[in-house]
Amino acid sequence: RIVPLLNLDKGLAEEKDGVQLMTGMFAIGVLMDKGASAGIFGVKQRSIIKRFNRKGIKSIVEQQFEIARCAIANGLVPILEPEVDLHA
Repeated sequence: RIVPLLNLDKGLAEEKDGVQLMTGMFAIGVLMDKGASAGIFGVKQRSIIKRFNRKGIKSIVEQQFEIARCAIANGLVPILEPEVDLHA
């Protein structure tokens, strides 16, 4: 079975504190609501850990979980996708 997913990230910010956070995250609640109404199963979003930095990794976790809570509130399944740069 194939399920439709909504990709939420609109690009990545410049590296700060060893990570790249997602950008263009305004009005995601409206986007998720439209997606849920259209039969979308879940959402995915990606950010990148470039190097070990506690502050940066904490900011990725906070951003990912904030979006996950919004997805759940809209009846969607969140897929958290922080990736670690292989060259880190």
